[in-house]
Amino acid sequence: MPSRRDLLGLAGALGAALALGGRGARADEDLVGTVNYDTIRARGVLRIPYYEDFAPYSTTTADGPAGIDIDIAREVAGRIGLRPRFYALVAGEKVDDDLRNGIWRGNLIDRSVGDLMFHIPYDRQIQINNDQVVLFAPYFEEGFAIAYSEQAMPGGFDPEADGDKRIGVEIDTLPDFYLTSANNGALRAAAVHFAKPVEALAALRDGAVDAVILQAAQVEAFAPRLAPQAIVRPFVMGGLFHSRWTVGCAIRESCRPLVYEVGDALAAMAADGSMAAIFAKAGVTWLAPAR
Repeated sequence: MPSRRDLLGLAGALGAALALGGRGARADEDLVGTVNYDTIRARGVLRIPYYEDFAPYSTTTADGPAGIDIDIAREVAGRIGLRPRFYALVAGEKVDDDLRNGIWRGNLIDRSVGDLMFHIPYDRQIQINNDQVVLFAPYFEEGFAIAYSEQAMPGGFDPEADGDKRIGVEIDTLPDFYLTSANNGALRAAAVHFAKPVEALAALRDGAVDAVILQAAQVEAFAPRLAPQAIVRPFVMGGLFHSRWTVGCAIRESCRPLVYEVGDALAAMAADGSMAAIFAKAGVTWLAPAR
């Protein structure tokens, strides 16, 4: 199972807190312990924490939140008769941190709390670790991809022979851990670290690295603009490294009836083509989750 940061771009975590503003709970916010399905329906608003620096899935722009998960959340909220309200979430070191701050405990400033989160790994151990939430409705499969210079790697990436290449990875991600530990560390010197995926792809374009290994959606969304000459292939890591995983939703245990409504909405979106269209809008291929 990839670490939380792989599922969330693994950009250096600085601690987790919802960017809600203010020092006390606002009049339209419910405190932790008071929220259930009926209170959500009564207010007519579905509060959705989102990862603020995780393009193409979610990011904060001058026009507000944007990205694949934001579009999915808006569509789901509309289909179940609620208005979405988004809150930026700074990713923690683990998914457990994000679920605690986003869903069941609330942020440390005013203790207000969100209702529904997207882009949570659909993973048994995470569910065991977080009995205050329900993981449900897997809606796509994610993995890794490599984009490389054909001139530098005419035969593609060879882990047995490419220890002398320069391979860009986002810092503290699974590809980073893979390069520093695979083949008894033979690829450790090849790793070139970047804070953001777009920086790695720009370096590939400029010839500063020979290849980059990132989440597949990041490569699909940004390589055509930043590194249009690159060859792109799926990337599978061996050994104990997981190269694919399923992403779904999380909701507070007290709001369990929403599980069925949100799950039905996501299933309908998959069936009628809406889900694939949202991904395509971002230049990303939607892969239905394996059941």
